[in-house]
Amino acid sequence: MLVSVLLSLIVISTFNTSNEVNSLNILGVFPYQGKSHFYVFEPYLKELANRGYNLTVISYFPQKEPIKNYHDISLAGKSMIFEGIVPFQKHSSLTNMLTSLGLSYLAVDNCHIMMDDEEVQDLWKTKMKFDVAVVEQFNGDCALGLAYILNTPVIALTSHLLMPYHYDRYGISYNPSYIPFLLLEGSTESTLMQRLAHTISHIYMKFIYQYLTQRYEYKIISKYVNNMPPLEELGRNIKFLLLYNNMMLTGSNILPANVIEVGGYHVAKPQPLRDHIQMSLHFIPTAACWGQLKLYIMECL
Repeated sequence: MLVSVLLSLIVISTFNTSNEVNSLNILGVFPYQGKSHFYVFEPYLKELANRGYNLTVISYFPQKEPIKNYHDISLAGKSMIFEGIVPFQKHSSLTNMLTSLGLSYLAVDNCHIMMDDEEVQDLWKTKMKFDVAVVEQFNGDCALGLAYILNTPVIALTSHLLMPYHYDRYGISYNPSYIPFLLLEGSTESTLMQRLAHTISHIYMKFIYQYLTQRYEYKIISKYVNNMPPLEELGRNIKFLLLYNNMMLTGSNILPANVIEVGGYHVAKPQPLRDHIQMSLHFIPTAACWGQLKLYIMECL
């Protein structure tokens, strides 16, 4: 609750310069269909609605019961939801490379789905005005393009550590000698081979993001707006990032003032840990997924 209060105060202090506390119109954009991601964001969004802010939320997970001040633009049923309980394992370097392509494919597919949605298009056709957009930083930047069309400043959220391609836009240095890599083995005291794998994977994922994901997302968004800046430029204009992390888990790093660690805020009531802890993996490649991914790779080449 305390963290939610602090986050709300940050929003108010950033976008409201008057002495009065006015109700803001907030757009939430969450185009990824991973259920465990939205588990993190949902308590924050509900708390904002509970405090009187008007929310319009684009996601695959609409509320089952109506909530005051909370309006859903639902993408449910337009793509397969990633939800399942499996033992958590770090990836090998080869699996990480394939996963990067898979995430790129999902980002482009999600961008198509969101931008083609009639309710989403109505936002700019009816010239809806929002004070701020709250968007997820994960495998794509389509949400930034939507915010640009609506001429709305952006706050970013994550449900995990930073992805490799997000370090530069926030002015954060990545040093593989002591900073853990999200998808690979190794900690703050990694071996030489782990550091080498971290470095190669970091460069590789940034390359895939820049030359595949952002390139194709830009083409999709450009159908609806002219002369849009590059998506990476829009990423550098994000006001601040609420990073779902805690230094106790990943070690310390030098973070700029626009990056705020908020790990754990979604836990309403702490519960005892189970003897055997399992975690959710969202991208589980099925035969059908690999078939679509193969076509995506061939198109990119």
